[in-house]
Amino acid sequence: MTDYAARDAALSCRLQCPVTKRPSLEYSKMADQQGDCSMLWISGDKKKVLKAPQAWHLDGCTEKERIKYKIFEKESVEYLDREKEIYRHLGRLEGLLPYLEITDLGIEFPYIKNGTLRQFLRKSGDDMRCFKGLSWIKSALTTFAFIHDKRVLQADISARNFLVADDLSLLLCDFSGSKIGDKKNLVRPETRYEKFPVTGNREISLATEIFAIGSLIYEISTGKRPYDEMDDEEVESLFRQGVFPETVNVRFGSIVAKCWYGEFESVEEILEAVLVAEKTDV
Repeated sequence: MTDYAARDAALSCRLQCPVTKRPSLEYSKMADQQGDCSMLWISGDKKKVLKAPQAWHLDGCTEKERIKYKIFEKESVEYLDREKEIYRHLGRLEGLLPYLEITDLGIEFPYIKNGTLRQFLRKSGDDMRCFKGLSWIKSALTTFAFIHDKRVLQADISARNFLVADDLSLLLCDFSGSKIGDKKNLVRPETRYEKFPVTGNREISLATEIFAIGSLIYEISTGKRPYDEMDDEEVESLFRQGVFPETVNVRFGSIVAKCWYGEFESVEEILEAVLVAEKTDV
C-alpha cells in the first residue's frame, strides 16, 4: 500500500466512515463535477482528467456499510467498462470528447475548461445562443447520426453530457452505461429528456433518443431545460400525459415538437428539417 493510501485508510478508521480512494499521485484532486457512476480526477498540471470507478477506503466502516459500498464499486466498474468498450468501438471522431488513453485506472481525457453545455448556456446568455445555437444543434445531430449508425445509443442525451471546447465546438461525452449492439443500457435519461411510455417497458430505443434530442434542441434554443421551474415529479406526470412546453416562440420549436410527438424516424430526418428551417430561421 502506498503512503497516501495508508494515510487515507487510517483516516477512514479514525472518522469511521468511507474515504475516497485516490487513483494515483498524478491525479490527486477530484474535479468539482462528478459523474453519477464514476469519479473524475484532475492532473496536477490541469491538462488531463481521469474518469475512474468509484472506490473507497472502508477500514472504519461497519460490515453493513462495507457491503453497500462494495456494491457501488462493482456497479461503477461495470459502467466504466461499458464506456471503454464503446470508445474502443467508435474510435476518435470529430464531435466526440477524445480519449487520451484507456488504462487499468480508467479513461484519460483532455481537461475542458469551459465545462458542460448546460453550464456554458447558463453563464453565456442569449447572445451566445443566437451566435452558436444553430451550429451546436447541427454538430450534435451529426454526432448522434454517426454513433447510431455504429449501433450505439447514448441513452442519456442531455446538455450536461456535452462539453464546450476552447473553440466553442461541442464534444459529446459520457458513455457510461450506454447501449451498444444487443447489450442493454445501464442508464436512463434525466426526467426532462425521457420519453415515458403510457404502458409497457422503458427500453432505450431510437424513439427515446429522438425524444431526448427534442429536449436538447429546446435547451440550446432557450437556455433552460423543459419545464425548468417544476420539480421532476410534476414534469414526469405531464410528459406521461403528452403535455409538453409551448414551442411556438422557440427557435426550431416546430422541430422540437415533432421530436416530442414522435414524428421523426431518424436523426438524419431531424438534421434535414433543421437545414430547411435554417434558410428561414424558423
